[in-house]
Parts: sequence; C-alpha cells; structure tokens
Amino acid sequence: MTALESVSRVLKKELVARLPSAPAEVDPPLSRPPDPSLGDLAVAAFPLAKTLRQPPARIAAEWVERLEPGTALGALRLDRAEAVGGFVNLRFETESLLAAACRAVAEMGDAPAWTTSGAGTKVMVEYSSPNTNKPLHLGHVRNNAIGMALSNLLEACGYEVVRVNLVNDRGIHICKSMLAYRTWGGGETPADTGEKGDHFVGRWYVRYDQALREERAAYLE
Repeated sequence: MTALESVSRVLKKELVARLPSAPAEVDPPLSRPPDPSLGDLAVAAFPLAKTLRQPPARIAAEWVERLEPGTALGALRLDRAEAVGGFVNLRFETESLLAAACRAVAEMGDAPAWTTSGAGTKVMVEYSSPNTNKPLHLGHVRNNAIGMALSNLLEACGYEVVRVNLVNDRGIHICKSMLAYRTWGGGETPADTGEKGDHFVGRWYVRYDQALREERAAYLE
C-alpha cells in the first residue's frame, strides 16, 4: 500500500468515525470538488442514505457539525468543512497537506513511476513574456516562478520541455508609445528625464491613452 493510499484509507476511516450512526464498514468515495475554491476534497454522503434512511443533504449537514476546524483526520488536519447538497467539502491545513504529500513522494523512492510518464513527449511552456512598454512588477515574478516550476515538474516526469519567452513582442501597445513619443517627445531620452527605460516608454503609452480619450470626448460633444 502506497503512502497516498494509506492516507486515503485512514482519512475515510476517521471521517466515518465522526458520524456515529454510520456503519464502520462504509467506504465513502472521495473526489475533487469541481471548483478548487470549494475545498481540497469532497466526501459523498449518498452511500449512507439507504443505510441511515436519511437524505444525503441531511447526512452531510450532520457530518459537518462533527467536523470542527483543527480536527485531526489521520495525517491531515482540517481547516474547514462545508455541506453542499449531498457532499461534504473539506479544506485541510496547508502544513499538514504538504507534509503528507512529501511523505508520499519520499516513499516512492528515487525513481517513482511518474518520472517516466512523459517520456517521448515534447511540450511547450510559454511564460514571462512581459509587455515591452510597461514596467515589470511582482506579478511578473509570480508568472516566472509558476512557469519555471511547471517546466521543472514536467521535466521530472520525463517530458522534453521547450521554454518559450516572447521577447520584445512589438504589437499595437508599443506602436502607441512610439506614436506618442514622436508626437510629443521632442527627442528626450531616459537619460534626460532620469527615468528607467521601461518607465519612460510606459509614460508615453499613458500619454497616448490620455490623448485618445480627450479626442473622443471632444468628438462626442
């Protein structure tokens, strides 16, 4: 039995134990909620409906009453539980969830099966690609971190990963900046104004947008 299977078995056992009216041999199915914001896992109350002679929604509501935040469910610690129809959506504390995942990976050894799942397949991951006429910010750092992490995970699974970054993608945005600079720039440079290059270009992009709005307003008067 793998660590993941063990966690799942213990979790189900602990969940059933929190519902005294349920028979111990019941094996409620676990699934992922359709919307990640609802929780990490969902447990269905439908298998208990016939045995308990109650609607699944009522069973789920009773279940939630017995699942308080901080409840230990095997290796996992509950952050919150919510009844939605005949399901109980579970959100676990991040620290316990990460610890369980790390133990599961460690148990797989040096060469788990998933390290070859992508062998022979080439994939492309495009990330970063900042707008060349706007300053960089923390959102770009986030994008870069996610792109690199995803690429590394795919490589760990055996995929041949092609990383793509659209450098200096000159579209309509940079054209707007160039037109505004040619119209009002007067030949000034970032060195003249003491600005960073991306801030300098971004300022002319804003200047174009301001002029466009003024022109539209005048036309509509």
